[in-house]
Amino acid sequence: MMKNKILLIAVLFGLVFASCENKVATGNVDEPTMGKKRIAVDETFKPVFEELEKQFESLYPDAHLDIIFAPETKVVELLLQDSVQAIFIARELSEKEKAVIAKKEINPRNTRIAYDGVAILVNKENKLKDLSQESLKSMFLGKSESFDQLAGDAKSKVFTCF
Repeated sequence: MMKNKILLIAVLFGLVFASCENKVATGNVDEPTMGKKRIAVDETFKPVFEELEKQFESLYPDAHLDIIFAPETKVVELLLQDSVQAIFIARELSEKEKAVIAKKEINPRNTRIAYDGVAILVNKENKLKDLSQESLKSMFLGKSESFDQLAGDAKSKVFTCF
């Protein structure tokens, strides 16, 4: 009787352990630092994400990224078709796109990671203290040819936009 119980317990343990799989090896792990993740990225970010991929995979050797670089509309389409786990685009999802995601009972998380900006470097002798958006636009359109056209007390000479 005791031998039968021990045999039954051994068989049950054997079945339990036999049904376990190595989730890392099969790619079925759903952890941030393990397994395979398929993401879609706006193709304009390709140089940045190629470097990020190298760095991420060197830090987490059990994690592998499958990155699809495509135009923004295709990236969103892949998300809406459940073809990728995450997307990286330069805009918020539209109300229509959000509605499709809500129907699938997915709770998207938006994280703003950067802002666009313009840096204007001037000679330290330049007396220009402020630069309005209108002045900046005037510079880039070539309507202003020197800083003194932008501010009354700026005594700088001609500037060049690259």
